[in-house]
Amino acid sequence: MTFSQFHNRWGKVCVVHTPLISAFSEMRTLLATIGIDIEMICGWRGEKEQNEALAKGNSSAKFGSSPHNFGVAFDCGPVKGGDIDWNANESVWLKIGMAGEKFGLQWG
Repeated sequence: MTFSQFHNRWGKVCVVHTPLISAFSEMRTLLATIGIDIEMICGWRGEKEQNEALAKGNSSAKFGSSPHNFGVAFDCGPVKGGDIDWNANESVWLKIGMAGEKFGLQWG
């Protein structure tokens, strides 16, 4: 399995299984045609990051149980006004998930 780095617009480096970068890019292109801008937020998470995500309620998985811990998952979200719009309409999130599925990803 090969891994690559994705540098998001805010300078964060997300490490993921290389094919996931292509899938994300295809999602981004497709969603842009309907006016939705997305960005990758994170990829691989080590033990510390996974425990923090669990404690914050951003994950329900313990370290070793999340696909993020193996670099085979990424989080992304809609961008509005230069930031992730966590309060985006449910239909926006649904379109993002459906776009991922179109490119062989599982929405988790």
